Amino acid sequence: MELIKLIKEQQAYVKKNLDRAFQNPTEKLWKGDDVNIAFDINDKFTEDNWNDRRISLMRGFFYGWFYDGILNQIVFIGNLEVSHQWHDDQNYVFIRDIGTNDLYYITWCKSRGRTDVILHNGQHISLENFKELLVKMLGTIITP
Repeated sequence: MELIKLIKEQQAYVKKNLDRAFQNPTEKLWKGDDVNIAFDINDKFTEDNWNDRRISLMRGFFYGWFYDGILNQIVFIGNLEVSHQWHDDQNYVFIRDIGTNDLYYITWCKSRGRTDVILHNGQHISLENFKELLVKMLGTIITP
């Protein structure tokens, strides 16, 4: 499957679910452990999280980037330079905003519900910055 097609499908999904995910991040859509939200009382990312719907929207952009010819590519979405790496079941996402030179780093294991870290310029990302980044990921896809 073509990478641009995968991204466009995920963008459509995020657009459809963005408001609901931010209004109710603990909504449980599965059987199993309950949600543990990914942002603390100060709206900073916390590593003590599980299946936060907002984070799942971001991670969803990278489901399917494992096909031959897609793995480890760099893609431009609007002003974002996006790179997804996958090694030993661990996902590594690097995003650079070429307009502001802001850097983002996200990592998680397999497709499990815990996200290890989300950094914005070396610091745990705030909820506000995370939402801004997620919205930027809805931009126009530019092939390298």
